Amino acid sequence: EPLQLTANQVLQFEVKHVWQPLVVDPLPGACTFAWVSDAAEILGTDLHNGCRPPFWTHHGGFVFHNEDGSAWWYGLSEFDLEFFPAVVEVASRSTEFRRDSSGDTNSDNLPAPAFGSPGNSLNQSSTFRRREGHQQEEEMCRACVNRAGGFAMGYPVTNMRTGNHFSLQSFVPYQLRLCTALLAMLGRNPTDRTDYVKSGDGHWEFSPQDPPCLGLNNITLLQSLSELKEPIRFNSKTAEAALRKWYGDDVITQELQRCNTERIADIWGEEGEVVLTPEELVNLEGTFRVFVDSLPAEFYKALVAIVSADKNLQYFWDNKATTLSDLMKVPADQASNKTGHAAFLALMQKVAPKPEDWGFTSAAHLDEILAQSLTEFSTGVLVAGEIVFLTGNHGHIACSKDRGSGRIILLSTAGIDFDEPARNAAAGREEARYFRITSELKDEVKGEWKDAGAKAELKARVKNCYDMILDSCKAYGVTHLSLIPMGLGAFLPRVCQDDVKKAYFEAQLELLAERDYGLTTVFINPGPATRQVRELLCTNRYTFKCNVMLHGKNGKYLAQQLAATGLTLGLLNPSDCIAVIQGRMGYWWE
Repeated sequence: EPLQLTANQVLQFEVKHVWQPLVVDPLPGACTFAWVSDAAEILGTDLHNGCRPPFWTHHGGFVFHNEDGSAWWYGLSEFDLEFFPAVVEVASRSTEFRRDSSGDTNSDNLPAPAFGSPGNSLNQSSTFRRREGHQQEEEMCRACVNRAGGFAMGYPVTNMRTGNHFSLQSFVPYQLRLCTALLAMLGRNPTDRTDYVKSGDGHWEFSPQDPPCLGLNNITLLQSLSELKEPIRFNSKTAEAALRKWYGDDVITQELQRCNTERIADIWGEEGEVVLTPEELVNLEGTFRVFVDSLPAEFYKALVAIVSADKNLQYFWDNKATTLSDLMKVPADQASNKTGHAAFLALMQKVAPKPEDWGFTSAAHLDEILAQSLTEFSTGVLVAGEIVFLTGNHGHIACSKDRGSGRIILLSTAGIDFDEPARNAAAGREEARYFRITSELKDEVKGEWKDAGAKAELKARVKNCYDMILDSCKAYGVTHLSLIPMGLGAFLPRVCQDDVKKAYFEAQLELLAERDYGLTTVFINPGPATRQVRELLCTNRYTFKCNVMLHGKNGKYLAQQLAATGLTLGLLNPSDCIAVIQGRMGYWWE
């Protein structure tokens, strides 16, 4: 809430840290909105009622002057710890003019940042009123966020002793990865070193210039998980021993030298240890479920059985952007994988005469699916299940003793893929569906929405996807949900990116206001859409059915921290068709 001051009063307070661009809450009779950059310059205002523009104080706040000589003062919010619907929070201390709960100035501190409780709408003073029990929830959530490390592109693992960063995206090779070590510790069969899926430098995307590597794609164990007798004690020492046994000392020593280090512990930390019992490993598999939107369940299961088979995986991954109808036109004897393609054609020959037997509502429904590729209808598929993290804060090996009694449910689905439409036929169709390119030069592409309804159509599709995400939480009793950016990186379109970012978060915020999904608090890290989210919260009066918290921390470790308190957490895992259609989870550098 603002403090009303006379013009000759002076505020002195301290700023906690450098902060993100801030959208200021509308002020009565003063200002609709103002943006402020890190350099504290006013980027835009929309003033009315004859008010003078807001004045930025070098101490770190706003003073909005009214015609009668009075002024409204707003302090800064600390972005990493901001709860909504409460928009503006005081993250500073006044040494001269303060106010108690009655609104009178006194010598007490300014009001603490408020917890946005459900049922309160945005931009009203009521957002500062807590409902019973919400203060304890707020304190718990803030403490968990405080402990979490930051998020950075490149997915760095940080050695807290030396300060060195090891990028999982481009630096740490698969021979030093924890998943590779775990599979060896579980008793990986040494004869399964197949190359069904081509890969380079530990990634699925293959370049002929990269040396072939031993992928993690056709794993078999010498004995089944149900036959394991002893717990797996997973730490840096046991991981390095397993990797040296699997690859040989020379290979591991060479890769460690390439990473400018001597031990696995220098990357993954020395103190963590994850203990996995045989019962836990078996039980985890039984928690997984698949949720589908317009794709019929029976057809999905039959299709997955073909496209996820080890010997078919690469073929259908290469054709992930080809519509099913176009793939049906390819004769089996002309396909690069004759066996896999023949199995696909046989399935489609069964489906076409009686689509209703496979879950389709009509022939038109079948045609709608056939006009899409694996990439396109992945946005309507979600794979969910309980997981255990091998790593914790800053990428270090996690500690089982800190895990607590809570659960983490991984929610894997895909955003709309607009990436490289010239190369990716699916992205080209997505672009043509929503946008019109008006100018295309070597270094610059210009365009606009295809028509008046295109923006609404895209938002409706995104909203369906997030409704599926939020609805799936009910099946697991999820009470707290950690949402990280989806569709806002490489998947963004070449044009209208600002509008698309806003559409993704409009969908989320509207759903949280419209429906009660049984959630207590939803954590949102908007990442590259931070500015757009602030604009939405500033210009709309959402009435959320749960608490909503914005933060800039590592959403995965935040989920672990909350689960350690005994809660059931949902964690969004942005994916694509190789995960949700072809069954390969946890690929790429994570």
